[in-house]
Amino acid sequence: MDMHHIINLSDEEESNQGEPLDRRAILTPAIQRTIAALGGIEEGVYRLGDECYGCLKDLKKFWRKDDTDDERTVARIFWECRVLQNDLVPILLETAGKSAATHKCAIAVADLLTAMTWPIDIADELMELDEERDGNTDYTTLIQAQLAYKAALLQPGVIKALIDIAIPYIAKDRRHRTERDGQVVNVILHLFRNLAFIKDLPPNTHLSSNQAELSSLQVSRPGQLTSH
Repeated sequence: MDMHHIINLSDEEESNQGEPLDRRAILTPAIQRTIAALGGIEEGVYRLGDECYGCLKDLKKFWRKDDTDDERTVARIFWECRVLQNDLVPILLETAGKSAATHKCAIAVADLLTAMTWPIDIADELMELDEERDGNTDYTTLIQAQLAYKAALLQPGVIKALIDIAIPYIAKDRRHRTERDGQVVNVILHLFRNLAFIKDLPPNTHLSSNQAELSSLQVSRPGQLTSH
């Protein structure tokens, strides 16, 4: 199923315009500025920027640019910036279930997290490459990024925060539930599905300590997620 049939929380659709040939050179500084405006650590606490919500929506617009980019340039830039670990998770923990004013930020974060953890089917990706391409796109970095994202999202408090987003909508009487209410719940459920489908690294005695952790995520967080 197409990811965008599930994730549909944006306020408006972005028009498709021609991209400059050097996508990375153009997109990197713009994405970095947007991430910087999300907020940051002040006196040991993550403080949301004044335009945090708008910046989260802008990051989702950037993410959509990868729909027409076999190299997944935006996904690679997001990973290099460590935006999920350094910003999205802290924002989620600061906003989910806290107040009506910050709730929309929590939803926007969940929307981004679901997009960033959508399972990568390597065989499918390679089949869809243009025939003129040499097929040398490296997916190793993208797989590594998703494993790190999974580890970050299984840290204490994160799953609870995601559930806190969905609970008000689940608790509503069906007759009073809007289409958007259903979309929010759908996004959270698909995020959990994504985490369960991201395969851990195979166990190996030669793995580094960090890699070893990525080979046992499903069993090292008992009671949080189960994959089949």
